[in-house]
Amino acid sequence: DDEIIILFRTMDEYKNQYKGQKYYRLYYSYCIIFRLLYACGLRVSEVIKININDINFEENTISIIDSKRHISRLVVFSNSMKKCLEDYIELFDVKSDLLFRNMRNHIITNKQLNKYYKLILKKTNLNINAHIHDLRHCFCNKALNQMLEKGYDENVVIVYLYKYMGHKYITETEYYLHFI
Repeated sequence: DDEIIILFRTMDEYKNQYKGQKYYRLYYSYCIIFRLLYACGLRVSEVIKININDINFEENTISIIDSKRHISRLVVFSNSMKKCLEDYIELFDVKSDLLFRNMRNHIITNKQLNKYYKLILKKTNLNINAHIHDLRHCFCNKALNQMLEKGYDENVVIVYLYKYMGHKYITETEYYLHFI
């Protein structure tokens, strides 16, 4: 938890250094993207393809359409994530189409995100060998622990997570939870 706080604080500080400059929107996008990866357990390929129309602010959900293995699903987000998304959309006047774009107005690539992530990890003195996908693992384990602390049955939790994560097989979710 402490490392996640450091990670996002560093991203915000880095973004704020560019306020009023041409890279500000890009770094702001990265901040939101990484929060979505961690807070919603999304894959990079899913978050970079989010369209403004995929977001339902009344229900705090994002429709993930035709993702890995052609699986579609709804993911939920918190009110604090809702505020982040609303602020971003308002600040940059996002009207339609892709939510996040690079400097050339194209889809942000995995390579661009990896380069940025390594830069931030270096600035934080955290493990520079960490991978972006580790945030999805963190989400899965945190969600499991929160539901177990609330008294949910472990078998029910695993089934819920398996569907939520968009996995085709429950063993994929167990891998995320380090059961095997």
